[in-house]
Amino acid sequence: MDPAAILKQAARTKNPDARAKLFSLYKKQKLVRDIKTCAGCQLYHTRKNAVPWSGPAPAPIAVLGEGPGMLEDEQGKPFVGSAGQLLNKLLKEIDLDRDKIFVFNTVCCRPPNNRTPLPDELVACEKNMRTQLDISEAKLVVLLGATALSIFKPGEAVGAWRGRWFIAGDRVFFATYHPAAALRSPDRLKDMREDFQTLKKLARVIDYDRDREEVNRLMTENIEYVFNTCPEALNPANALALWERLSEWACRAYNCRNMYLLELALKKEKELARALAEFEGKPIMESWPRITEVAARVIEDLRRF
Repeated sequence: MDPAAILKQAARTKNPDARAKLFSLYKKQKLVRDIKTCAGCQLYHTRKNAVPWSGPAPAPIAVLGEGPGMLEDEQGKPFVGSAGQLLNKLLKEIDLDRDKIFVFNTVCCRPPNNRTPLPDELVACEKNMRTQLDISEAKLVVLLGATALSIFKPGEAVGAWRGRWFIAGDRVFFATYHPAAALRSPDRLKDMREDFQTLKKLARVIDYDRDREEVNRLMTENIEYVFNTCPEALNPANALALWERLSEWACRAYNCRNMYLLELALKKEKELARALAEFEGKPIMESWPRITEVAARVIEDLRRF
């Protein structure tokens, strides 16, 4: 539908909700048109079709890849080739439906011979990429491969970040390998399957309906801090602060009836306990048996919830 026609219809609509839906549709259709007519870099000379996103908008989860391949270029749709088929399979294995996920790429036009997009091509397409991310409204974004990761973590290796997540703004970003790499390497495929099991648990947290505001606040305040803290690097001076934060996190997770977050907190508490065992004088360690006893009861309660 022509974006201008949608805008005219919205202007004539008196119902506020209907008008808001039309304006949202206008924004999406205009973005599709902008992508399909884009001549912002050299890739438009060799493309057959520019490739906008697929899937619903808004969506709880978005998947960001690198760029279109041969079949994507021919069909104008993302992840329809062999890498897309593997992506669909991995999603299905963790009970996620591809049709309910927002899928897009860092660049919307196929690089010749499927080469990695050049820095100037990524810059030229970044506005379209970020606008697509905005209309997705996704709280969880899966970054497939080094190029997708480089947008949000410049200079970082995907091997160092695979299976991990970080928070930027109001979104959680989760990194893993690109399916194309997994097709070339059984080891990469094994790693991706392992990562997707973590993704399955993380998706439960992101899409948790009960006390969503509290869970989101909990994650924003604590996850990046805790999971980027290496227990081996702790010292007695900051160990207590981390312990208190973990305990607070566990209490909030229990209040939200969120078993996954609670178990993560307890897992990190155990890692911290092992690190503290290396220090002389362990004032916190005296409370560890009591904490583990309480934690066991809490977990049992949540399993019955």
